[in-house]
Amino acid sequence: MNETERELSAVLRREEHSLEPRTLARIAAARRHALAAPRPAWIQRWFAPVAGAAVLAGVLGVGVFLPQLGVQPDAAAPAEQVAENPEFYQDLDFYLWLADSDMGDHG
Repeated sequence: MNETERELSAVLRREEHSLEPRTLARIAAARRHALAAPRPAWIQRWFAPVAGAAVLAGVLGVGVFLPQLGVQPDAAAPAEQVAENPEFYQDLDFYLWLADSDMGDHG
């Protein structure tokens, strides 16, 4: 203990002696009650942190490994967007000609 801690301890002891007996009795009863309470089993103390770590590991695992599994977005979505675009139908003859020609095979 350093000097500051010793001084604070002495001040607290002096203040303790100036408390009313009723207040001291309530403090002593609260202390006895707290010390007499049964401590939770080790499983209860460790369950919440371990469960939280397991959930976090699961979420991170899904976030990291799901993209590597090759899950592709829905392939029909771009076709639906094209079919809803009116400009597609205006140039439909050009697209049909391009599909039939050799130029459609090159790119």
